[in-house]
Formats: sequence, structure tokens, C-alpha cells
Amino acid sequence: MAYWEVRVVEICLILTLWLRGGGKKSIGLRVGLDPKTVRRYVERATSLGLRRDGGVEQLSDDFLNAMALSLQPGKSGPRGESWQLCDEHRDKIEDWLNVDKLKLTKVQTLLTRCTGKEVPYRTLHRFAAAEFGFRQRKTTMRVDDCAPGAELQVDFGRMGFIREPDSTERRVVWALIFTAVFSRHSFVWLSHRQTVGDVIAGFEAAWKFFGGVFGVVIPDNLKAIVIGADPLNPRLNEAFLEYAKSRDFTPDPCRVRSPKDKPRVERTVPFVRESFFKGEVFLGLADAQQRAETWCLTTAGGCDLSPGHAALPRSSAAAAAVFQVLRAQSKPPSKQTWNRRYRTYLEKINTGSLHDIAEVMRDLSRLKYSKALSFGERKMLGALLSLERLGSAAWNC
Repeated sequence: MAYWEVRVVEICLILTLWLRGGGKKSIGLRVGLDPKTVRRYVERATSLGLRRDGGVEQLSDDFLNAMALSLQPGKSGPRGESWQLCDEHRDKIEDWLNVDKLKLTKVQTLLTRCTGKEVPYRTLHRFAAAEFGFRQRKTTMRVDDCAPGAELQVDFGRMGFIREPDSTERRVVWALIFTAVFSRHSFVWLSHRQTVGDVIAGFEAAWKFFGGVFGVVIPDNLKAIVIGADPLNPRLNEAFLEYAKSRDFTPDPCRVRSPKDKPRVERTVPFVRESFFKGEVFLGLADAQQRAETWCLTTAGGCDLSPGHAALPRSSAAAAAVFQVLRAQSKPPSKQTWNRRYRTYLEKINTGSLHDIAEVMRDLSRLKYSKALSFGERKMLGALLSLERLGSAAWNC
């Protein structure tokens, strides 16, 4: 069932017109509402103490707030019998949840056994959430992104099985996934094992893919990198530590069972498994690796136009190419009709190519000085200009 959105300004206007002697039909025509809706507003206001001869001074902020709350669906009326039953046994429910650490389904069973009446699970869940904060999300503070090129998060994830062309047996395939904290670009390195050699080979391929070495690497606690996990003094594999020194980056392993230490790559692991690996047929590990790199450049490296989630260039060469497009002296297609221009620009944006998107931003930015843009073009330009970080990264970081 759909509900009309209740706005305080709307309530104030209806009640003001009614206090000044307006009829329900005339008020409904003026504000664009059904007379039955106006009558419901007026009846609710009179039940809260509003008098027609009392003047508009009665419409205080407290009264309008009470009106808005009373008009919201599900907010008025007394609680049902099941809620009252839960309230009568609130101490037992609190002990079962907080002291005995029982699941809510078990609490429902015990409550039914204790009272002889079955309480709906949904009612019990609402009661526990309202009274004891059951399963409410904790308030978290989003960690700000680091500087370009400063941090790379790494994790291993099991993808599935691959059969090599010269073998009849299927072998497990692991993915070493690298995610740049700033731009969210990812690189996937596939292997059958998790040895130090495989990990170092994956890092070398990642540096080539990103066009440089990151300053800090936050890896998961895989044995090829971390021998002994510890929140303060983890023991690193000597071979990997020597490799990190030679490449001049600092490994900073995350804590055990602390996915928030590397949230960028934690979300990427299931994305790689579902979007790239599942449902595909590979002709061995080499074919899978080649297709993984193509997938990283296209699907995983596409451009998202939602605010604050722009796909940035992976390397300084890519960034320079984008800036070259923005500086290019080309004339926008001003002689075309606005709808044809809009379709052309939309097709370029849908390709996900930073080169094409830069062309659209350049043409629209110059076109607005020679003629008025349509509503669709103004909205498109606003979305493109909101990608402030598009030009702030010299390479993937």
C-alpha cells in the first residue's frame, strides 16, 4: 500500500486556510489534494486540540510536529496484545538476549512456552530492537582515502577449479587481488599455489599493471607473507621482507579477523569471483590470467558516474592522455539539434572510456558559452563536473 508523503509545509497551509474559513473542497483545489485528504488532516488537527476560532497562532512548531508524527502510517494507535505480552516479560527477554546470548528464535520458543501464547517473530524482533537495541547497526566513521600512490590492499581468494589442456584433473585456482585505495582499480593474479614465489610474481605483475610501486602494502595474513600474526609486531617471511626492501615499499599486515583493516579489497574478492570467474570456461591458467587482465582493464576499470566514485586513470600516461583530450582545440557540434547531441554524448559516456567521457566534458563546457544548453545537457555536465577527482590522480592510487 502506498502512502502520500506528509510535509510540514503542506500541513501548515491546509490548516491555515481552514482556520481562515476555507472549505474542504476549495482547500483541496488550491493545494492539489483530494477533499477527503483535507478532511482527514482537519479531523486529526481537531483531535489534537485545534479550534477554528482560535486563530493561526495555534499552529506552533510543536503542534505541527505532533501533526506530522500522527499522520505517519503505523505511528498512531495503541500497541497490540503481542507487544504488551513482550512488555510484561521484558526482564526475561533481556536476560535471554544479553546474559544467556540466545538467538531470537530460541527466545521466541521460550517465551511461547512460558506464556502459553505464541508471539509473532516480527513483533518480538521489533520489541527487542526498540527496547534493547537488538541487531542495530553500530555507528561507523568512514576512513578517508590516502594520497595518490600511497596504499595498496592485497588479499587472497579462492575462485574455483580449472582444468589444464594437457590434464584431466581439475586444480584449485587462487586469486591474489590488488586494490588501489584511492582509485579502486584492481588487478587479479591467478595461481594454483600460495607460495612465496607465486606471491612475488603476482606483485611484479601488479607493479607493471599499475605503472609503479605503492608506498604501503596492506596484505592479508597469508603464510607466504606473514609467518606469525600479531596486532603490533607481526613476523614477516624473510624472503618477502627482502623483496619489499628491494622494491622500496612497506608491508603493513592487517590484524587477524579484522576485515575493516582492508575494506577496499574485502569487497573486491566476491566481486571478482562472481563477475569474472563464475560461469566461465578457461583453457588453462594462462588463458584465465590473460582474460583476467582484460577484465581488470574493462569491467573492473570502468567509469562510475556516481558522485565520489569516479574510476581514475591507472597510470601517469593514462592521466596525461585524458588531460590532452581536455586541452584539445576542437569545436563542439553546435549545429546539431539538442536531442541529437544528447544521444551522441550519452553513447560516449556509456562506453565507460575516460577518453570519451573527457571529450563530452570538454565539448559541453565549451558549448555552454556559445549557446544555451538543454536541461539534459546541463544535468549531464553537472554530473561530469562532480567528478572532481578525475584530474587529481596522476596514476592509479
